[in-house]
Amino acid sequence: MKITKIKLLKNIEEDKKNLNKFLSENKSATKTFRYFNNDNILGYGHLDKDNNTVWLGIMVSDKYRGLGIGKKIMTDLLNNYNGEITLSVDKKNISAINLYKSKNFIKIEENNNIIIMKLKK
Repeated sequence: MKITKIKLLKNIEEDKKNLNKFLSENKSATKTFRYFNNDNILGYGHLDKDNNTVWLGIMVSDKYRGLGIGKKIMTDLLNNYNGEITLSVDKKNISAINLYKSKNFIKIEENNNIIIMKLKK
């Protein structure tokens, strides 16, 4: 199945305008982008602020993986926030690790089954 149209549940222009302000003014905040094709959720991406660290997370629904949706979500999140971004990923999730590396994330820590990565500026 090829996804030809991806839209956001919320107005992306409003999100772009307010994201940096939202994260800088809140000690603990979450900003989520949800992606739909008609009524089917394709995935979501979020930025969470925990003290001085902004954490990125994405999820793509199983049946829509491999279609570039994760890359689209990552691109939108990275284009809408200019500060430092950190993420964690399961060591076995090679597809996600490769996506993060392609977006200039580097490994900064490794624990049991988790890799912590940070966006290289």
